[in-house]
Amino acid sequence: MGDLSRDIVPFNLDIERAIVAGKQLSPCQVERVTWSPDLKRLIVDFSRGVTLQLDPARLSELAGASPEQLNRVEILPGGLAISWPELDVDLHLPGLLVDLFGPGVWMSELGKRGRGRTSEAKARAARRNGARGGRPRKHPE
Repeated sequence: MGDLSRDIVPFNLDIERAIVAGKQLSPCQVERVTWSPDLKRLIVDFSRGVTLQLDPARLSELAGASPEQLNRVEILPGGLAISWPELDVDLHLPGLLVDLFGPGVWMSELGKRGRGRTSEAKARAARRNGARGGRPRKHPE
């Protein structure tokens, strides 16, 4: 059997390396979360200079929370989630952002906007398609 002692890294050094690696893999972390009584919003500041304002009434987990409770928020290790221990609520920010702005939502919104648009090119294409009998039926009779 080979000598494994040369491959053993002290445990603390291993943890430090993991923390550094994690920070490099996660380029946008939460730096600060504050409750704005004037705006009635949670203000989430990210490490890349981005700020997100969240209306807690739109998040079912926080809908009934008082301003005092909302102000007692913690950033979880790694900077990707925030927590309200008193309310037993944790929000994973990347997941929340995907829910709010993810590909499905984004594409749906683009589709809604495109539906009402008309142009001469669309009208010509519709006339050509109509002249050929229109759209094919999904279930031939």
